[in-house]
Amino acid sequence: FWPSALLTLASHLRSAPLERVLRALQERDLVRPSERAAGLAAPPGEEVYTFNHALTREVVYSSIPRARRAHEHLRIAEWLERQVRDKPEEFAFTELLAQHYYRYYVQANLARANNRERRRSMRGKVTRYLLLAGDQSVTRHALTKADGYYSDALSLLGDDGLREDAPRGVALLMRRGA
Repeated sequence: FWPSALLTLASHLRSAPLERVLRALQERDLVRPSERAAGLAAPPGEEVYTFNHALTREVVYSSIPRARRAHEHLRIAEWLERQVRDKPEEFAFTELLAQHYYRYYVQANLARANNRERRRSMRGKVTRYLLLAGDQSVTRHALTKADGYYSDALSLLGDDGLREDAPRGVALLMRRGA
C-alpha cells in the first residue's frame, strides 16, 4: 500500500497525520518500505509499504468484520480498475484486481445471492481477472500461483453449473494442464 492510495480510498485521512502514523508503525516494526515497489503502480517516488510479518497483517485483517472486509475489497478493486481503465492485462496490479474481486465475491457470499444477474456479472468479472492473473503468472514461470488462480476460477464457474460455462471450464483445465 502507498499513502496516496490510502488518502484516496479513505477521504477522512489527512496527509500529515497519515505520515506520522506510518512512521510510528515503522518504528514499532509493524510496517516497512516494500522491496518490490519498482514493479508497482504507485506514483513515482512515493514510498510503498508492506506489513513486516504476515501474522500482523492477518490479525489486522481478521479484526475487520466480514461484511466490511467484503465492501472494502470491492472498493479497492473498483479503484484499481479505474486506475487501469481499459487495459488491465498490461497493468502491474492484475493479480491484486483478481485477489480483491475474488475475496469480495467469496466474503459477500455472492455464490448464494438471490440476484442471479448480479452474481453472474460479478462472477464473470472475477473469472476474467483470475484468468489474466493466471496467464501473467505462467509468463513469469510462477506456476504454483497460476494454478491457484486457475483453480479459483474453476470453482467459481462451478457455482451455478451452467452449460454455457463448460467451454470456459475446459479451456481453464487445458491452461492448468489437468
